[in-house]
Amino acid sequence: MDIIFKFGEHYYEAGDSSFWIQFILTVLGAFLGFGSALIFYYKKQKSDKEEEIKRQKTISQNKLKYHKLLIENLIKTTNNQIKSINEYIKEQKKDLLNVIPPKQVATNDFKRLVNINNEIFESLNTLNKDNTDWLEDLKKLHITTDYIEGVFSEIFRMTTNHLKDCYAKASDIKQKIELIPDRLSSFAFYLRKQLEEKRWDNDLYVFVDAAIKQYRVQIEAKADFNKINRDYLDPLLKTIVDNYQTEPFFEEVLFLAKNARVKMNDIEIDVENMISEMQQVKIELEKSVKRIEESIEKINNVL
Repeated sequence: MDIIFKFGEHYYEAGDSSFWIQFILTVLGAFLGFGSALIFYYKKQKSDKEEEIKRQKTISQNKLKYHKLLIENLIKTTNNQIKSINEYIKEQKKDLLNVIPPKQVATNDFKRLVNINNEIFESLNTLNKDNTDWLEDLKKLHITTDYIEGVFSEIFRMTTNHLKDCYAKASDIKQKIELIPDRLSSFAFYLRKQLEEKRWDNDLYVFVDAAIKQYRVQIEAKADFNKINRDYLDPLLKTIVDNYQTEPFFEEVLFLAKNARVKMNDIEIDVENMISEMQQVKIELEKSVKRIEESIEKINNVL
């Protein structure tokens, strides 16, 4: 076969067409090889991308599962605090003068939740690119958890101040009560010098001596304020007012006893106020738990 080029020269085929056939096959093979490699490359890219999307989705789901566990634990902790408040109210109502602190439930879940806030936002955004309804629920969840954290801090503050005030009043009561037998002992010593052996025939001396001994009985029995008030201060005041109100010496004793009882009443009022405040705290925590459960249920629908 002769090949004539446009510029007029002739090419005379030295042999058969195998060279051209080989050439064409080589080019075609190279083209097909490149095409196959290109197709394989794009398929690999697509597969890698799908695997990465799947991996990111799994990571996001695991983060949300961890977030869910923290929220569930926070709900459990809050319910335990509510239970503790109920127990405190029940026990404290039995004796308003025996001041007891409400147990405080410790937790680090608030810090853990704060540390993963951004990750949870990114995870929810990854799983819900076309839907942002979860944003409002996440916002409500954050507001509620922040509120519960504030309530926990307020419980600590309320308890600390309450105990501090009540213990200060209790210390003052104790000091005043302890002064009463001291003053009575001084009076008894005076009467003993005045009456000598006849003192046992004197009703005033017998009363003062009995009052001193009754105080010792209360101390040995480790009596609380209720018992001291009932078995010691109340009978003491009644006898003095009924029989010895004009006796000048008893003026200080009366003042100490009455003042101690006023302070006791102050403690009872403080405790009643504390009970009322803790009842309100309990109600707010119960509402917060309900709000958290509603928000997290909607958020977890993406899992």
